[in-house]
Amino acid sequence: MGIKITKAQEENKKVVQRFHEALAAMDWKKMEEILADDAVMGMPGQPRTQGGKQIMANLAEHLATNLQITSLRCEIMSLAVVGPWVIDDRIDWVGFGDQEAGVHVAGSYLVEDGKILDWTEWVSTEDSAEMRKLSPSGKVEPMAAFMVTDSK
Repeated sequence: MGIKITKAQEENKKVVQRFHEALAAMDWKKMEEILADDAVMGMPGQPRTQGGKQIMANLAEHLATNLQITSLRCEIMSLAVVGPWVIDDRIDWVGFGDQEAGVHVAGSYLVEDGKILDWTEWVSTEDSAEMRKLSPSGKVEPMAAFMVTDSK
C-alpha cells in the first residue's frame, strides 16, 4: 500500500515539471511566469534572492552571459511531493557547443496556487567545477554567484 498523492500535490508536481521544461529550453520568461512575484531562491550558505523577476534576471545572466552555455537539458532522476513541497533529484546537462557536462542537482520547491514561492538548490561542487572548465568565458565563479544581488 503506497502513499496517496492528493490532486493538489499532483498539480504541484506538474508546476515543477513545467519549470524544468522551461529551464531546459532556456525560456527565462516562462520560468519567471511560474515563479511567484515574491518568490525566493537560494543555495545553502549563500544569500537568497528575492523576487521572481530578479531571480530570473540573475540566472539568465549567469548561465547565458557569464558561462555562455549553448544548451541545457534536465534529466529528472526522481520527483517527490511532501505536502506543498516538491523535491527533485536531477542531472542538468549543460552544453558548450559540442561539449556537455552533467551537474548533479537536488532542488526543493514550495508551490502554492500554481506558482513557486521558494526554490532551493543543492549543486554538486565537483560537477560544477568540471562544467566551468568547459565554459568559453573562462569564468570560474561558483554556481551560486548568480544569486548575489544588490538589495535596494
